[in-house]
Amino acid sequence: MLLTSADSLEIIERYEVDKHLPSFLLRGDNGGVVFHVQIAVDIEAGGNVCLVTMYLPSPHDWQPDGHTRRSKE
Repeated sequence: MLLTSADSLEIIERYEVDKHLPSFLLRGDNGGVVFHVQIAVDIEAGGNVCLVTMYLPSPHDWQPDGHTRRSKE
């Protein structure tokens, strides 16, 4: 899913001061199936990218487009 959808990936959140490395939440689309990928980037090691997690966003937590979190109200 990730490799076949690489062209659809876009950054939706940035965590520049994350626990170990700067990381980013990406949104992708694979044939209408929206998914999220969190990656960490080790800039000091030449920009190595580590896949942290990949998941289908919960409709309870995210708007249907997968771009925007729902409010906690």
